[in-house]
Amino acid sequence: MLLATFSYLLLLITMIIGWITFPNRKGVLRLLPVYITLVFGLEMLAYWLMKHKRHNMEVYDIMSILEFSFYSLLYYYVTVQRYTRILIGIFALLFALSLVLFYGHIYRYTFYNIISTFLSMFFMVIMAVNYLAEVLRSDNIISFNDNPMIWISIGLLLYLSCSAFLVTSNYFKIVYAHHSLVHNVVTFISVLCLYTCMTTALLCKRR
Repeated sequence: MLLATFSYLLLLITMIIGWITFPNRKGVLRLLPVYITLVFGLEMLAYWLMKHKRHNMEVYDIMSILEFSFYSLLYYYVTVQRYTRILIGIFALLFALSLVLFYGHIYRYTFYNIISTFLSMFFMVIMAVNYLAEVLRSDNIISFNDNPMIWISIGLLLYLSCSAFLVTSNYFKIVYAHHSLVHNVVTFISVLCLYTCMTTALLCKRR
């Protein structure tokens, strides 16, 4: 419970910094504090449902859709490669089809949309790696201080590495004997990595 409290606190701090530095952003990056606020609201809703012993998986499905939509939009507008934009469009189409498949046929059998979840994580990893590779090939290779997307990409990769483990362990009941402890620790590490990098991105120079 303590780790979860720290996770929510870290998310809240990042949200506050996001709104304070809002004037320093331009373009699609101005959506960062809006996105973080929506994530914080959904996390609070999921927590409230859990405390009242009510099903909250639908909240995390919504969060997964929000997460993929936001990062897809972000990478679509910051990339300079035409093929990358086409690839992101294909990813968005496949993700949408997975949602149609789940809610049209699979939802009646299980509440856990593992297909869309895995696809979104896989696609976001590709987008983040592709962006970092794009930066490495450019003249901005050392522009960590004025390119928030570098920090966002690093944080996202670290976060998704932990999330992939969580999704797999939840679905296949890996480390089930210490499931709660492992889940809390890995969740905290993933949130710490993501929002530390996100906060660094928010404190970068105007972009």
